Amino acid sequence: MISLGITFGWGTKLRFNCEPVDTSNNSDAIEMASWVWMMYMTKVFDLLDTVFFVLRKKSNQVTFLHVLHHSMTLVLFYTLARYAPGGQCVLDASINCFVHVVMYSYYFITNTFPQYKKNIWWKKYITQIQMIQFCFLILHNLPTVLQNDCGFPAFAGGMVLLESILMFYLFSNFYVRTYWKKKDN
Repeated sequence: MISLGITFGWGTKLRFNCEPVDTSNNSDAIEMASWVWMMYMTKVFDLLDTVFFVLRKKSNQVTFLHVLHHSMTLVLFYTLARYAPGGQCVLDASINCFVHVVMYSYYFITNTFPQYKKNIWWKKYITQIQMIQFCFLILHNLPTVLQNDCGFPAFAGGMVLLESILMFYLFSNFYVRTYWKKKDN
């Protein structure tokens, strides 16, 4: 997905700010819309994490943050796939893919090789990467809401912006409780 996001535009022809959605029937626009739809489908699979946690009786991992984040992201990506399939959101989604590669690599290692779980020093950096991602999304989507002539639907950019602000706050709170307060004890 990262490679396709770069190939479809961010590494070739799209601008950083206020990239409009191409609603034409040309092959690039159709491929971009298909890519955004595939991103939405990955969010369906992400939400299945919750189902697997419940089935494995790991209810301690089914937190408010987990459920809210996956539910909101699913709704957000459905909205993007339906009403803004391309443009500004492609860079955001490509970065989100990178974050998920890092996160799911950690999950793969710790579930496949549980003996390494206590020795993986980079666990807290996953949350830091997520917080950096949300800061980027905030900065990247501000123009879609603040500029009248942006070309990307303001409501879609606003949804990304609001979710990113909320998620940054919640992930920061989680980080402080999990890593700073633990260090203080």
